[in-house]
Amino acid sequence: MANSQGGIDQRTRSVLAPEKVRREALEAGRSLHPLGLGAGNLSELSLRLAGDVCLANPAGVSYLEMTLDRFCLVSLEKEHVLAGDAPPRRMAWHRAVYLQTNARAVVLCQPWAALVVAAQGRLPDPRVLPGAAQAAGGLGLAQEDAVETAVTRWPAVLVPGSGLLVWAASPGAALARAEAVQRWCEAALHLAACGGER
Repeated sequence: MANSQGGIDQRTRSVLAPEKVRREALEAGRSLHPLGLGAGNLSELSLRLAGDVCLANPAGVSYLEMTLDRFCLVSLEKEHVLAGDAPPRRMAWHRAVYLQTNARAVVLCQPWAALVVAAQGRLPDPRVLPGAAQAAGGLGLAQEDAVETAVTRWPAVLVPGSGLLVWAASPGAALARAEAVQRWCEAALHLAACGGER
């Protein structure tokens, strides 16, 4: 059901993205900063909905400023905005994850240690913190132009200059994966600072 602006009407929007789902995304997005994973409006979180649609925070809008009615709805088939403002800057990465995996949630975040390790261009050694490495489920490193291919190989990807892209079956699981990568990278950096291996 299209409205006069070519999008969908409020009723259809509420069916596609019920308040409970929007609240789940909002709470997860707002937890990025207290967890040390967010960097203002650079952080992105999306949820896959039924019918090849996802909801996400609009471009340039921090989850600290988000409200339940500000989410944009995006068709995954053609990355067409169905409702709301423009999608986040890296929507193509979210779309690639959803089209190539069974993920329900995608997060692009900026934990400091992951950013430093990504800038160094080397993955942390899994032996540094085996539990965190295992919880991450695998970690890749890709430049921005190779992310859409990298998502077929790992459930978490360090992207120099952009942050950490993770995905999972739920927002909570995606955040837990991001936290695991952050702890792993922190441990690697501390070890390197003490003269050990990364």
